[in-house]
Amino acid sequence: MNDRHYIGFVQVAAAVVSIGAGIAQTIAGVKDAKKRREFEQSIAMLTLQQQEQLNAKILNAKTQNERLSILTNAVVQLRIGKEEQANKKELTTALVIIGGGIVLIGILFAVKKIIR
Repeated sequence: MNDRHYIGFVQVAAAVVSIGAGIAQTIAGVKDAKKRREFEQSIAMLTLQQQEQLNAKILNAKTQNERLSILTNAVVQLRIGKEEQANKKELTTALVIIGGGIVLIGILFAVKKIIR
């Protein structure tokens, strides 16, 4: 195993350990490998404090269905937040482009007026 693969393995192992026993057990209970990876990736994007709060909620749940519901809701909220950030970025980009176009049109009119 080369150093790059070892470092990647260590990072994944550290992420799994840091998410907490409740989250890890809940994710392990998911039979679909694709869904399990999706949960793992989403949880890795949470801050440590968010992971701790989620872990506490999961540990308080009585059934596996409740735990999965809590985990699913957390992933949905994370996606909504990411979509809102993407929408803000798109809006900012659009405003910059429109503003630049208006400035360019103003410059063209000024140059046209000077040339006449």
